[in-house]
Amino acid sequence: EFNSQALANTAWAYAVFNYPTNFEFGTNPDLVRLIVSSMDKFDKRELRQLHQWNMWGKERIGKSLLPLDLSEHCLNVFSSSELSQSRLQNDVARALHNMGVIFKEEAIL
Repeated sequence: EFNSQALANTAWAYAVFNYPTNFEFGTNPDLVRLIVSSMDKFDKRELRQLHQWNMWGKERIGKSLLPLDLSEHCLNVFSSSELSQSRLQNDVARALHNMGVIFKEEAIL
């Protein structure tokens, strides 16, 4: 049995890895129903992951995987989150700076 973290991690992983063979499972109606029925159990981190999964679904099939109200809720949580930088991002920024490249580290869509 999946808990909310495992469910969010699984959906997010399908979006992140974006393998064509994963598409069928990653957008499976049973998975979507399970996520929708568990929405009250997800914390902010998991809701951000679900937003990314939902965006992947929109890109792949041209529509939201989640109902509109839940899609908007995940978007709001995602958009209101503080930005954090990963170690990789800091390493890339340092390398670009050392090369004299002018860049902007964060882009908020």
